[in-house]
Amino acid sequence: LLLLLDPRSCDIIKLEYAVYLCSGVHLLTFLLLLSSYLCTKCVNSLGRLMVIFYFMLVGSMVYCQVIFFHGQECNRVAPILYYWIFTNILLFYVVVAYGLSLWGAYICWEVDEEEKLIKEAMATQLVKNFGNKEYMEKLRLAGWANNNANVHARLLALQAAQQQQIAQNGNPAQIQLAYQPPALNESARSNSGQ
Repeated sequence: LLLLLDPRSCDIIKLEYAVYLCSGVHLLTFLLLLSSYLCTKCVNSLGRLMVIFYFMLVGSMVYCQVIFFHGQECNRVAPILYYWIFTNILLFYVVVAYGLSLWGAYICWEVDEEEKLIKEAMATQLVKNFGNKEYMEKLRLAGWANNNANVHARLLALQAAQQQQIAQNGNPAQIQLAYQPPALNESARSNSGQ
């Protein structure tokens, strides 16, 4: 549309090439975003072709920047084309920064969820095998209980309660555990049931 208005051009370098490249990059990025929302399987099935696609996008934008920097005198002769290219280069970097921030947030969220599930599973396993001396010795040798002060304090409280119960009744099986594992949330229950 910008080129149909026939703005003044620059004789030093063809800014129109950069306009075509920027338009193509933004059109392809929009189509990729649209296809990822409509059908994620088609984007996931491309696999290695997506890497080639990303290299082509970055290469196109690098070439646009080369054209832009070689045409520094064009900002007086053809200001519309020059600043349109500048705006589109900035827009590309904003989109890239936004995409990287989303990707980073997703990775952190996945790690947090995985860590939460692991802690819940370890706590459940710890409570289940509390009376097992071999298991407790493995934990102690691994340093797990020593590195986690809160868990270590609870283990000591459980051991003291068990010794007191044995002294009174002689039956450690009736001890009320001082530590209960956290309840699994709905997503963890549905994942574990599958």
